[in-house]
Amino acid sequence: MRPKRWPTWVIALPVWFALYRKRPDCGRQHPFMTRQEIAAKMIHQSREALPDRAIRISADGQYATRTVVQAALGARTNLVSRLRSDAAIYELPPKRKRFKRGRRPKKGKRLPTPRQLAARPRKGWRTITVRIYSKVVKRHLLPIECLWYHVSKDRPIKLLIVRDPTGQQADDFMFCTDPTVEDVEIVERFAARWPIEEAIHDGRQFGGFEQVQGWCPRTVERQAPMALIVQTLVKAWFLRHGAGARSAHPKGTDWTTSKDHPSYLDMLATLRRVLWTDRINHNSTLKGRVRELLKTLQFTLCAAA
Repeated sequence: MRPKRWPTWVIALPVWFALYRKRPDCGRQHPFMTRQEIAAKMIHQSREALPDRAIRISADGQYATRTVVQAALGARTNLVSRLRSDAAIYELPPKRKRFKRGRRPKKGKRLPTPRQLAARPRKGWRTITVRIYSKVVKRHLLPIECLWYHVSKDRPIKLLIVRDPTGQQADDFMFCTDPTVEDVEIVERFAARWPIEEAIHDGRQFGGFEQVQGWCPRTVERQAPMALIVQTLVKAWFLRHGAGARSAHPKGTDWTTSKDHPSYLDMLATLRRVLWTDRINHNSTLKGRVRELLKTLQFTLCAAA
């Protein structure tokens, strides 16, 4: 989601979790499932839990498999991911001629691979301005509606070849299972996956994601979800109540002079200051220099990692 106060910032709120077990750790009670099968199951469960909500999925290229794509082809659901540069893609099936006998073809003529299409001079390129990774940049786009028959069968997808005008980054190949989705949305949604990595990092750094204080299987299984759920609660509180505080405004450091949004540590520090202030009696007899020292100590402790 994008907070109104910081429109360039995409924030991740972890709310749904699944445990991946390696094959040697599986058995009759817990059959082995690949990450892609787990992701497909989560998509089905999300659609059952929220039948009236549109579900927009963004995933890395390792999840661009038949299992996940087929799960994302349901009503009010679409997937944005990265396409293999050597994927076998086809034209849409030709329209059946009137009074022609026989079965309608399921796919059209084989197209060159996405890498080959990007290397050929071709009409249809256009330049757009997108907001990715907190920056506004320009990109050249070539959209192609096609079939990825091996993965999505006869359901058309939109292939999007994305090119950096400066040439600093290699061409990227994205796709969306819904061809009607705007090109700008596809590029921005794919870039919006990065906050997921930040959420996992913050969970490890500040939430005890990998610091399990027990050996019971249930303790191990609950530790990671609990660390991320607490992170979601902190972020939700901050956006609702703490974002307006002066101390919550992002501050630069000697090595990071500018910040366009607060970090998770800034949110934690703001919440700690609120909790500490509530615990300290405002009507206490502390005055003058002692109160100033206490305030400085409180600020330092709350901002500590």
